[in-house]
Amino acid sequence: MVLEVAILNVRPGREPSFETAFAQAESIIAASPGYISHQLQRCLENPSRVVIKGTSIYALRELIVIQNKG
Repeated sequence: MVLEVAILNVRPGREPSFETAFAQAESIIAASPGYISHQLQRCLENPSRVVIKGTSIYALRELIVIQNKG
């Protein structure tokens, strides 16, 4: 299992729109090959920064293939 992290800076004042759009995208994220889970969290120090964490088996499989080629 691999933990993937994305840190995004949302334009100040657009946080509610971003959260709405992300909620609509969650079904697409969940349909990804090897999907296990994901979380959206807001940064405590900067409310316009969000952290998206996700885990997947597919990412681990890709990593193993890349390592075996090297």
